[in-house]
Parts: sequence; structure tokens; C-alpha cells
Amino acid sequence: NIIHKVLEILYGNYIGGLPNFQEMRNNMDAVLKDVIQENMKNRWIKTGINKMNIQIIETLLSKYLALDEAFIKKQLEKGSTFEIVKIEEVLSRDFNFDIQGERINVKLRGYADRIDKVNDHLRIIDYKTGKVDKLNNVEIEKVFTDGSWSKALQLLMYQAMYDNFKNSDVEVGIVGFRDLSKYVQSLRL
Repeated sequence: NIIHKVLEILYGNYIGGLPNFQEMRNNMDAVLKDVIQENMKNRWIKTGINKMNIQIIETLLSKYLALDEAFIKKQLEKGSTFEIVKIEEVLSRDFNFDIQGERINVKLRGYADRIDKVNDHLRIIDYKTGKVDKLNNVEIEKVFTDGSWSKALQLLMYQAMYDNFKNSDVEVGIVGFRDLSKYVQSLRL
């Protein structure tokens, strides 16, 4: 929750444009401190496991900002445009199904941590602090029956909620903070 909130605040200042990574790095400690105080109100955070967790969070945030900065810089050097479109965007869509002659309305709802755009290519990104796997060679049948494919299912639902699979130029992916070297792991069917 702390990582999500810090990134929401840092990137939220750049909706509609390019992030200023130097400014974000300069503000990160203050934002992190505020978010920690808000989330850990009466807990001791200066020693023990909490202090260690905060140091890990600082390291992860710094690494992620560096990776994101390198990605965006590379896109700009290629002549591409880049824009932060939305942060913490609510995605929802109603789906209607006929099941045994009965009309059933199902509403899906989720939160995209970030939506950005490289040229006209949209990326819907979710942040995960847990393990991320099973996003390549996704077997659609298993996504709906095997819980180990839950992250692939979540990304499919994000794409369905965003545009009902009408736009092939929407990428859905996860940034897994346990393995940042993979940066954005995109869903591959």
C-alpha cells in the first residue's frame, strides 16, 4: 500500500505530460515519510522490522524510478512521445449474458495503478509487491479455472473493462517489485 500511494502521489503531478524524475527523486523522501506516517500512525518505525521494511521500500522506489526514467528516455530518443494519462483510474464495465434463458448483468470494476501512452499505444499498468508469473503464453481456458493464473485474469479484465478488447493497441502489464529487472511484464496470449 505504501509503494502504491507514493507512486500515485509522485506520478500524479504529471498527468497529461512527462514525469520529471529529478523532481520526483527530490520529493520521494518527504512523500514517503508522509505516507508512512499516515499508514502507520502509532507504530514504531525507527527500529526493527519496520525500519528495515522502509529501507527496502526506499530502495525499490529508487530502482523503479530509474527503470522508468530509462524507458521513457529511450522512447523519446527514438522520436516517440510519452504521456502519463491517468493514475489510480477506476475501470468498470457492465456485461450482459444470457444464461439458460435468463439475462444476467455483471459489473466488473478494478483500479489501474497507471495508464500511460507511448505515441498512440496505451499501457495499463498494475503494481504488485508479490510474485508475478504466468503472463506469457497464457492459456485462456486455464485463466478462468486455475487460480494460479489470477494475475493474467486480472489483466484480461482490465483490458475488457477499458475497451472491451476493441483496441489491439492497448497493452496490459504488471510491474512486479520482487523482480524489477523485468520492468513491465506484459500479458502475452
